[in-house]
Amino acid sequence: MVHAQQQTEAPLTADEVEEFRRLLAQQRRLAKEGKDVLEEELHSEEQDAQQASSVPTHPADTAGETYERDLNATELAREQNHLGEIDQALARIEEGTFGRCLADGKQIPRKRLLAEPWAKYCIGHAKELGN
Repeated sequence: MVHAQQQTEAPLTADEVEEFRRLLAQQRRLAKEGKDVLEEELHSEEQDAQQASSVPTHPADTAGETYERDLNATELAREQNHLGEIDQALARIEEGTFGRCLADGKQIPRKRLLAEPWAKYCIGHAKELGN
């Protein structure tokens, strides 16, 4: 499938790349803090579950606690994935390939990078690949 962009994007300037580096570093710090909080909550919930396992509880209480732990584990996995995406984008900055679609090498539109600075693909290829 051919992806036509409305207009050819000019390559990012060094200043723009540096601005994206700062933005990604800031988002990385926030994502890391969120991941750390979720890990702490999950660990605390697991400890509480182990301590409560010897105390008789109502099945509804157990189900609610299990659901909350599963929800936190899912959110933790999302945060870890998000951190990985950010780290990959920072690595692409170091490699000099940041802002280029991995599928065709064309410049990813600035609007897309502003919305999702860790983007690896232009919108067309991202949709095609299910990203």
